[in-house]
Amino acid sequence: MNNGERLFHLCLQRKQFKLNVMQINDGKRCPQLFTGHFLS
Repeated sequence: MNNGERLFHLCLQRKQFKLNVMQINDGKRCPQLFTGHFLS
């Protein structure tokens, strides 16, 4: 698993643990993952 994949999975885990919290910090780290979920 390369760094990009590791970061992607870490962000998925954080999203699952904090679904009811606005993911501002996570969105900055992983915009490609969170933008669609929280801005759509």
